Amino acid sequence: MEIDWLAVVLGTVSTFVLGFIWYNPKVFGKAWQKAAGISDEEMNNTSGMAKIFGTSFVLTFIMALMLSYFIHEDADMSSAIRHALYIGLGIVTMALGVNAMYERKGFAYIIINGGYQTASIVIIAVILTVMR
Repeated sequence: MEIDWLAVVLGTVSTFVLGFIWYNPKVFGKAWQKAAGISDEEMNNTSGMAKIFGTSFVLTFIMALMLSYFIHEDADMSSAIRHALYIGLGIVTMALGVNAMYERKGFAYIIINGGYQTASIVIIAVILTVMR
């Protein structure tokens, strides 16, 4: 299997575009901030953001790369989306949920973050499928 590096990079970048929309205060940003227990002061503190975004990019790139192994050359769009939903909802969101319980975070925190991660995985899967 040959990796389409451009598709992996585009999939990674697409999750950042989604994140800017998803976590916008007019979408889920305020609800996420409340669910995460982050104050306005903490939100406005931009120190360390380069490290956060850089690390997020690397981790998301690895996620997109790993997902590329599940999107086979003979996979159609519906199976790619279905598998992305299985991974996003059935594995990633459940793992986030377990962690959130120990972090004493509520259901909204799990739904907002799990929804974002699931949507990201679906978008990456669509890009990988279209570009293969």
